[in-house]
Amino acid sequence: MRIASWNIKGLRKRQGLLLAWLIAQKPDLVALQKINITEQKIPADVFARAGYYAEVHCYSQPRRVHHDYGVAILSRKKPRLLQEGLPGQEKLGPRFLTVEVDGLEFSSVYAPYGKNTEIKPKLDWFESLIAHLEATRSRSGQRVL
Repeated sequence: MRIASWNIKGLRKRQGLLLAWLIAQKPDLVALQKINITEQKIPADVFARAGYYAEVHCYSQPRRVHHDYGVAILSRKKPRLLQEGLPGQEKLGPRFLTVEVDGLEFSSVYAPYGKNTEIKPKLDWFESLIAHLEATRSRSGQRVL
C-alpha cells in the first residue's frame, strides 16, 4: 500500500499539481493538511474522475481568518469515516480526520504550532489527541497517524 502526506497549503491553488501527482504516482491513501477550503468548494467530482474518494474535515462556511486550515484524506478505495475532529478541540479549527480502509486506520493531522504565547490550548489539543488514541487503541491492529 502506498501512502503519502502533504501539507498542501491551499487545495484550490494546488489542485492541478495535486491531480497530476495523483495520476503519476497513484498512491492508495493521501493525507492532506491545511487545505484552506470550505466544504462547498471541495472538488470531490474532480477527485472521483481521477479515481479517488475524498473525505474532508473543514469549515462549512468561509471565515475571516488568515488560516482556514482543514484536513482531508484521498483514497482509491471507499473509506469508512471514523473520526472528524477531537472532542472539545473545535476552537483550534478542523485539524484531525480518521478513516478506515481495508482494516487500516489512517489519519490526517494538522497539529497546532507557532510562536503564539497562548500555549495552553495547544497543549490541551495534544492531550486530547493522546487520550483519543489511547481510547481507540483496540479499534484496529493497524494505524497510521
